[in-house]
Amino acid sequence: MSFVLSFAVIQPSCRHHETAFFREAMKKQPSSRGFSTSILLGTAIVVWLPMHLSGMIDNGDWHLHWFRLEGFSQSLVEGVWRPYWHADANSGYGAPTFLFYPPLSYYLASIPILLGSSMSTAWSAVYLTTIVVAAFGSYRLFRLWSGAGVSAAASALWTCSPPLLLKIYQIHMPASALAIAFIPWLLSAVMSSNQGRINRILTVAVTSALLILAHPMIAVQASVIMAILGAFRALRGDARAVLQALAGGALGSLLSIWYWLPLLLFRDLVQWEFLLNPAWLWEYNVLFSRPEPPYGAFHDFRALFDGLAVVGFVIAISCYAVVLSGGEGIKGTGAPLLIAVVVCLYIMSPAGVWLAELFPPMGYLMFAWRWLGVMWLLVLWLLALAVEMLWCRLTLWSRRRRILALSVPAVAIAGMVIVSLAIVGFGPLSENWGLVSQRVSESRAERAIRDEIWPTLEMRPTSMGDGWKKDLHKDPMPYVWVRSGDLKVRLVGRAQHRIVIDYEAERTSTIRIKHLNFPSWKARVGEKTVRIETEEGSGAMILRVPPGSKRLVLSYEGWPWISKSSD
Repeated sequence: MSFVLSFAVIQPSCRHHETAFFREAMKKQPSSRGFSTSILLGTAIVVWLPMHLSGMIDNGDWHLHWFRLEGFSQSLVEGVWRPYWHADANSGYGAPTFLFYPPLSYYLASIPILLGSSMSTAWSAVYLTTIVVAAFGSYRLFRLWSGAGVSAAASALWTCSPPLLLKIYQIHMPASALAIAFIPWLLSAVMSSNQGRINRILTVAVTSALLILAHPMIAVQASVIMAILGAFRALRGDARAVLQALAGGALGSLLSIWYWLPLLLFRDLVQWEFLLNPAWLWEYNVLFSRPEPPYGAFHDFRALFDGLAVVGFVIAISCYAVVLSGGEGIKGTGAPLLIAVVVCLYIMSPAGVWLAELFPPMGYLMFAWRWLGVMWLLVLWLLALAVEMLWCRLTLWSRRRRILALSVPAVAIAGMVIVSLAIVGFGPLSENWGLVSQRVSESRAERAIRDEIWPTLEMRPTSMGDGWKKDLHKDPMPYVWVRSGDLKVRLVGRAQHRIVIDYEAERTSTIRIKHLNFPSWKARVGEKTVRIETEEGSGAMILRVPPGSKRLVLSYEGWPWISKSSD
């Protein structure tokens, strides 16, 4: 409680910079903006080069996102700026994938695709963007309480830290990695004392919107950390800045409403248990857990996850001990950071199980790989603050004491570099802890997208009933099957959000289309609306079409035409 009270009575975000101690420390650091930019860009390029030169590592969810990007970018080519449907999923039956999955990383990846680049180049560009955003965002954050040199070094460490690299190189979660990269921008806007009211509100609004569009669950995590830091800021009497941040967050939610509102409206119409199989249950994905059978979305990484959490916590405690040795004007500065680190560790460990039991949606926040990046960002923020404390003192110490003081972080950084090298596929540990060093070949990519599980495993509507358990890949049915009548199909045209069937029939006919029925799909023959019914057990579309030489057009009419029922 004492360190909480000490925070409440100081001005941590700018007051300590006004002390002679910190002014002296910052004077002795390189302060050139060009120097810091060079460090950040250099680190970003070094982190990205293994992917650029050697290709993506054949591990994690890369094939899922390659497969989805094909459908998403095709929708943009077809003129659909807000894709909802993935026509190639579920073996051609389709799925409302993009209604639910956050779109920002796919929008970014679609830019190189639309310019004629390959799939690997597109995702490589997204990851480079993520790395650069993370580097400059963390520098902006660390710079609040530290000098340029220390901030640049700490930012370089976070940019090449194992938790961030795991998302990019091994687990291949572009949406999650991109969202993590936005978090330091959000926190710096909340904690800065030099921003005006309008500037703070707009910065928080834009960053919040980008976070939600990148990964809404990561956005919730960011709000937890922001609430902790904001509470401490309010305790020291700066409630106005907290209110401005809240206003910015509300505005950010409005800016991204076109994504999250349809998601909420349609969330109960999908068989989540099919996509989120037992491996994704929270009790199988917390730290220090060894379930039997060995379930877990990334079970092979468990030892690495546990180790990174423990090491991060030890570094945080050590850095806070250094901060406590400072003067009265700095002691409480690290308190909110340490508390936030402890909260991260608590939520993703078995100790936080009661949170998911009390409020089940919290279970999806407890995945270790989602919290480790945020936790290490806070840890390195504490490290930057601790180094800032020691910067002037080192020059006053004896040579032996300086060597001893510097050897501890040097060993820690060396260990981190070894692990980071293993994650990007190099070094003696590159095949340990579930890590893989083999790269994705072109033939492997084609085979994975065509033959593996993801093209047959996507979100399926509740209208399928028990049919969601079926392997649609083995379905022998033609795309258009005439159940009754004399209809003859002359032409079938398919796009991601549109199906066109030219036919001839002398009498009313009933047809089955190999396509899952889902709200917002509408069918018309000329100007006449045709009712779409759902085949029991499969979820396929059933339509009764009028006679004549006609054109049947089915289209997905998404936002803002929100409708939960078919005509």
